[in-house]
Amino acid sequence: KINNQILNLKQGDRQMTVTTPKPSDLLNMSQAEIDELYKQGSVGEIPDGESKGIAIIGAGTFLVKIFALLSKLFFWQGKFFYREEKYFLNIIPPFGFKAFKGEIYTENGWFCEGEAIILDYSKTSFIFQKVREEMRQIAPGFYLAQVYYGRKRISNFTLEF
Repeated sequence: KINNQILNLKQGDRQMTVTTPKPSDLLNMSQAEIDELYKQGSVGEIPDGESKGIAIIGAGTFLVKIFALLSKLFFWQGKFFYREEKYFLNIIPPFGFKAFKGEIYTENGWFCEGEAIILDYSKTSFIFQKVREEMRQIAPGFYLAQVYYGRKRISNFTLEF
């Protein structure tokens, strides 16, 4: 479970102090707020084991909760990390199959300055070879990620361990 932390988010000239949100709280945030939360995160340790995920597609719109539900029911439920072996697998509903392998490493991210944990499919998945994900830890056991197709950012997701 996530321990509450105090975060200072800055959006333009506005400064706000918030308690670390729960993963589902991000579905009520704008893309700008999610971006600020990501920037506040740190590379942390590459996780190990099973996580529960929430897809964040269309942040700040009325569709975000619908997309998150459809994703959880039909497309994606999270990831399983094999830290020592430096790879991960996606957890696919409805039966929790593990598929679509990717490599894990750390390097400077594309979204903002500093390191991120990179989830790279380029050498491991024909279907997702143009997909790159980068994530940061925003609270103990709680990660926020950016999803890219090529160099275009297309969505976000959370992982909770």
